[in-house]
This record gives sequence, C-alpha cells and structure tokens, in this order.
Amino acid sequence: MSVSYVIMVEEYLKKNNPNAKMLKNLRARLGRTQADLAETMGVALRTWQQYEEGSRSVRFYPWQVKVFLKLLQEADISWESLPDRPPDNSSKK
Repeated sequence: MSVSYVIMVEEYLKKNNPNAKMLKNLRARLGRTQADLAETMGVALRTWQQYEEGSRSVRFYPWQVKVFLKLLQEADISWESLPDRPPDNSSKK
C-alpha cells in the first residue's frame, strides 16, 4: 500500500467524520468562535480545532459532558441526533 493512498484515506475520513461535522454545526448554530467554544469546554483552542478537523477523537470529562449538553440545548439540537458509535471493523474470532 502506498503512502499517498494512506494519506488520501486519512484525509477522506477526516472530512467525513460525523463528530467533526456535528461540532462545526453546533458552533455555527450558536454563532460562536472556535476560541470561545474551546474556552467554554475547557480545552485548548488547537484541541478544539482538531476536533472540528476530525484529526483528534473527542473525549470529554463528565463536567464537560454537562456543559456540552447545555450547549446542545441552547442550539436547539437534540442529544438524540448526535452521531452513533461507528461500527467496529475489527475482526472478532
């Protein structure tokens, strides 16, 4: 497998990451900046940017989940519309 193919696949997955899309949508609906949401969520700006790029997995502490749910409510987004867990592609024997 060539390096360029791997890079293309990684870029495709980043651009089509449902978590990244959801975070961008949330921020747009709230009319807030990345810096503002990063501060609200207690993460570094670069971390939030990576969440939105899809290059970093979103991980929140319990207190951050609480803040996130309040942001969803403020944006009139149901928690039920959040992306589901991706399927496990590993082969189980």
